[in-house]
Amino acid sequence: APAEAPTATVEPSTAAIARIRASLLTLRSDPALAARVPTEIADAEALLEAADASQHDAQNGAGRIYIAERRVEEVRALAELRALEVEYEALRKQRDALNQSSGR
Repeated sequence: APAEAPTATVEPSTAAIARIRASLLTLRSDPALAARVPTEIADAEALLEAADASQHDAQNGAGRIYIAERRVEEVRALAELRALEVEYEALRKQRDALNQSSGR
């Protein structure tokens, strides 16, 4: 049974790396979001590569995977926030224009 222990930790790490990579790919493939966080995406990609390279490292692997996953989530949230801010600003300008045209 001790020989099987490493295999038990490898599969979840591999699955986690694949899941993080898929999340990052989904973010990259959404031009409305990806364009707002190019530097942050590159940073998340670097963290993912570090996690991938050390996924079999018993001491640091799990921590790097966790950090990479949180970073991808954070970058997505930041991209969504920036997109909403642009949308809000456009709506605010539209409201102001309507108020001016109605004499308010």
